[in-house]
Amino acid sequence: EVILCFREIEREKQKQLEEHTLLVNSLNKAVQSDKARQIFFSNISHEMRTPLNAVINLTKAAKKAEHLPSNITEYLNKIEKSGAHLLQLVNDILEMSRLAQGKAELNLQRMDLHDYLEECFSPFRIQADMEGKSFRTSWNVEHTLVMGDAFRLTRIFNNLLSNAFKFTPSGGTVSVSLTADKAFATVRVQDTGCGRRAEVGTHIF
Repeated sequence: EVILCFREIEREKQKQLEEHTLLVNSLNKAVQSDKARQIFFSNISHEMRTPLNAVINLTKAAKKAEHLPSNITEYLNKIEKSGAHLLQLVNDILEMSRLAQGKAELNLQRMDLHDYLEECFSPFRIQADMEGKSFRTSWNVEHTLVMGDAFRLTRIFNNLLSNAFKFTPSGGTVSVSLTADKAFATVRVQDTGCGRRAEVGTHIF
C-alpha cells in the first residue's frame, strides 16, 4: 500500500510538472508573439509615413498652381485632408507601439500654457466660423509657465476638440476653460452636442 501510494504521488507530481512546463512554454510563445507584433507595427508605421508625407506635400504643391478649376481644388483639398488623417492614424499606431515597448519618453520643455493653447486652438476658431459654431475659451490662471510636452498635448487637444466639433450641430457651442494653481492645471473641453450614453461613462476611461 505504501509503494502504491508513492507511485500515485509521483504520477501527480509528474502531471503537475508537465502542466507547469506547458504553461511556461505558452507564456514564452505569447511574449514572443507580442514582441513580434509590436516590431511589425513599428516598422510598418515608419514605412507608411514616407509615402503619406509625399502625398500630402505633393498635394500642397499642386494647390499652388495657377488657374486651377474649382473642382480640382476641391479634390486636392480632400486628398490633403484624407492624407493628413491617415498620417495621424499611422502616428497613433507608432505611439501605441512605443508605449507598449516602454520606449515612449516625454519631451518636457518650458512653455507658456496660455500662449501654447491659443496657438493650438487657432485652427478650431477657423473651423467654428466655417461651420457656424461658437468656440469659446476662458482662463483663470495666475502662473502660466510650465514644463510640458507640447507635441503630445497637441494630439490630446486635437482629439478632444475634433470630437467636440464633430458632434456639435451648427449653431452649437464648443468651449474650453483653463484653471490652474501652482500644482495643477485643469483644462475642460465641453460641447452642446448629442453627448454619450450614460452606460458608456462606466468604462470610457
